[in-house]
Amino acid sequence: MGSEKVFHSILQSEIRTNGFKIFGRTYYKTTSPAHASILTDRELIMIREEVKYGGEDRYGGIWDYIPLNKIIGLALRNVGGNLLSLSIQLPNEAHLEFLYQASAKEELNELITQFKERTALTSQGSADVFRHNKNR
Repeated sequence: MGSEKVFHSILQSEIRTNGFKIFGRTYYKTTSPAHASILTDRELIMIREEVKYGGEDRYGGIWDYIPLNKIIGLALRNVGGNLLSLSIQLPNEAHLEFLYQASAKEELNELITQFKERTALTSQGSADVFRHNKNR
């Protein structure tokens, strides 16, 4: 929306891992498609490419617009292999998860900090998990 302010954004390129090697050529497996996270004063926008099988053409994507007041919490955790997982907890035990390379850890922590400032969150449990203050 035209009146929204962007506070933080992160772009994560496609994450691929070695699949197998045949005749000197290495084939890769897509672990996570390219995606972007955009934090505005009203919502967290998550944009990701669709995972395509059997072709190289990638057009379009999936856009999730999540109002900040609907996000119960954000969690960042190591998932091994130099990968981090950003989990967005939503009502009714729903959640969205996005993979990032470990090199994006500072940017992800900044996203969480900005989210915390925007929503006046209180931390509970892990330092990487923030939840809404239910008294608001």
